[in-house]
Amino acid sequence: MEKEPKCIEHMLVRESVCNPWNAINVPVCFSSTYEFDSLEEAELTFGGMTSNFCYSRLGNPTVRAFEDKMTEIESGLGTVAFSSGMAAITAVILTVCKPGDMIMCVEEVYGGTHELLKSIVTDLDIKVITFKPDILDIPFTFTTKRRTRLIFVETPTNPSLHTVNLSGLMQVAGMFDNAYVCVDNTFATPVFQQPIYQYGVDISLHSTTKCIGGHGDLIGGCATVGAIPQLLHELQAVKTKTGAIMDPMTAFLNLRGLKTLAIRMKQHTINALTLTSLFDELEFKHTYPGFGGMVSLDLGSRDNAKKFVEQLVGPKLAVSLGETQTLINVPALMTHATYSDEELKTIGVGPGQIRISVGIEEPCKLREEFKKALEGV
Repeated sequence: MEKEPKCIEHMLVRESVCNPWNAINVPVCFSSTYEFDSLEEAELTFGGMTSNFCYSRLGNPTVRAFEDKMTEIESGLGTVAFSSGMAAITAVILTVCKPGDMIMCVEEVYGGTHELLKSIVTDLDIKVITFKPDILDIPFTFTTKRRTRLIFVETPTNPSLHTVNLSGLMQVAGMFDNAYVCVDNTFATPVFQQPIYQYGVDISLHSTTKCIGGHGDLIGGCATVGAIPQLLHELQAVKTKTGAIMDPMTAFLNLRGLKTLAIRMKQHTINALTLTSLFDELEFKHTYPGFGGMVSLDLGSRDNAKKFVEQLVGPKLAVSLGETQTLINVPALMTHATYSDEELKTIGVGPGQIRISVGIEEPCKLREEFKKALEGV
């Protein structure tokens, strides 16, 4: 049964556990290895009988603090932190899929995810089947029922910001024999959507590079497992074996970013609503899910997109999102360049589509900047 998101504002700001230094912020532990008091302690640690730290590829105090905080926020069983969002997605696939398995994936995802699925994943003899965000066309046959191991969605989708009915998706997932559901929650963040707590999904995933970090100064990812200990254990093992680990400084910056996540997301939303009201006034086609800072603006053609980009002063032309400053991106030419023209047409992304990551600047001034640029389109 779907639940309303729990209030996490207090949780984001407060440290969940005391650290041994009595510091008000979790310290950064720059150590690759750790000393043992005895050979017996070392033997127990490497035998998995203790939770002691021994080598930072296997675990680091600062990274562990970030993982614990994400587990608390997401209401999960445990979190595994990675070197990037793509590393997290790759680890999830390697954990749950083997040659001959199938992945059901919403057809509109981040370009890097799309490229991973159609190249490396396909080369591993894992078949990828896509479906539309309304989930009505998810193929359910004897073969897909038996072989599907992962159902993967971004919601809102990237870049057109369609939302997926997660409650309905979980009902569909229950029809498959042994399929895990993984939600990329990067755009919504736990402030607006908590897939594990609200819907009971198996994995909630983030590119922490984006809203969680929030300042454009880190690359990171994480995956929180809902309620299956074996899945968490296997995901941790893949992280350790592949070495796609988060470094302690990145973990510290993520922890810092979490403390202001709620207030930033509120301002992102205020600013996005300010811009969408302008687009309504000027009668420009746009899509906005009603929360957060992501807006899709359709200017109709590449020429119009080029004019807009050239005339817009202030916001930056750059990939990524969720930063304090406003970023604009032309997906067909940038983040989604890995899609073929036919694939872009299928998912409805045209050459004039602009993906806007609305920042936290003064909303009226931001509105003026966009209005001035749009007057020349």
